[in-house]
Amino acid sequence: VLPGYDEARATGINDQGVVVGRSLARVGDQVFYRAFLYDGTMRDLGALYGGESIPHDINNNAQVVGWSDDRAFLYEKRPSWLKVK
Repeated sequence: VLPGYDEARATGINDQGVVVGRSLARVGDQVFYRAFLYDGTMRDLGALYGGESIPHDINNNAQVVGWSDDRAFLYEKRPSWLKVK
């Protein structure tokens, strides 16, 4: 679970065992999601515009696809990880 979040759920795993998923935080009646990647270390993948993000899957090249703030994203392990498609 990412720090400050209440639970985590996997949404994808590749052949190397790298997992992507979403952490969930409850604030009052609201629920917020944040994408993570787990490769032995839990990594926060961030979000476009500082909002929410949910990954859908990861391939064997460690590319993650999902959505953030109503936009599709492709995460590739690079300094600037979000590419709006």
